[in-house]
Amino acid sequence: MRQTAIFGPFFATMLLTLVVWLYMYVRRIRFLTSSKITPEEMAVPGALARVSPPEVSNPSDNLKNLFEIPVLFYALVLYLFVTQQVDATYVTAAWVFVVFRVLHSAIHCTINIVLVRFYLYAHVSGPWPTERLDKIDFLLARLSEEVDDRSGELVLRDHHRLTEIFQGIWAQLGEAPPGDQLIEESRSAIDRLRHEMGGVESLDALNESALIRRYRETKHGLGRYYFYPELLLPIQETNLVFKSRIQKLYRQEEQRIVAEYQRVFELEREVSLDSQQLIDLILGHLRIMHQERRQDDERDGRRDHELDQGEATLCPDHGRFHEQVGRPMVICCEMTRR
Repeated sequence: MRQTAIFGPFFATMLLTLVVWLYMYVRRIRFLTSSKITPEEMAVPGALARVSPPEVSNPSDNLKNLFEIPVLFYALVLYLFVTQQVDATYVTAAWVFVVFRVLHSAIHCTINIVLVRFYLYAHVSGPWPTERLDKIDFLLARLSEEVDDRSGELVLRDHHRLTEIFQGIWAQLGEAPPGDQLIEESRSAIDRLRHEMGGVESLDALNESALIRRYRETKHGLGRYYFYPELLLPIQETNLVFKSRIQKLYRQEEQRIVAEYQRVFELEREVSLDSQQLIDLILGHLRIMHQERRQDDERDGRRDHELDQGEATLCPDHGRFHEQVGRPMVICCEMTRR
């Protein structure tokens, strides 16, 4: 094998460093222009790094990485060439190193989400497991939202920046794009769910509608096309609507529960203020019940005495006592028949 073959990956790594360097300056110049930051403000070392967002600082960090391990790679290549030890194994290993450096730089300069990168690397082929897709969906939802400085509510990040990130994710997968019909049908389904979620007025209504389950199943049904930028952006918009609405419903439910507890405490205070009146009322009812019981006992005792003296007769049909005046039992039965 020609000894100069090892310089292919050698110069490819140098070209990668040049590309990242140019990309870093494009990002920096665009940021400085849009932010209206003067060069005098950046004269202090580290001032730009403190004010730069991740999309500006990440290429700079990656460029620093390209002057760490790759430097050892350059030295090893020169050593193999000088000592005439270049063979097919070393050349193949060198190209593998270059491929991984390109992937690392592409992700570091774009999405730079460690767990998302891990899941994308870990997935080889076949359908996406629903649990893994749920985890990535959660991570991307956190990436896509930010707190608005004026309202303090969650809003979606800059669409242009998110589109760039999602395009980088899709490019890493290396999949063919879906058809126009599938994109349109999927977006319509996602939009309908987002609109339906905006009309939910309570947690009970949310539970009865099964919106969360249906939305989750819709995302699972997309499979690998979940990552397609034209679908991933409306998905993140819908994720934000779901999250904001659920948080609002929880706050409403908390306020309702607090209001009910306050009403209970107010009733307890009212009862405690009139406790003496309540006690008097209960004692009055007990006295009335006691008097009625005494009257019943006296009446029963008087009837027993009359029965013993023969002054009263027990009706055999109804078991009632009647004084023996005229025809008591006949009168009793006649009154009953009426």
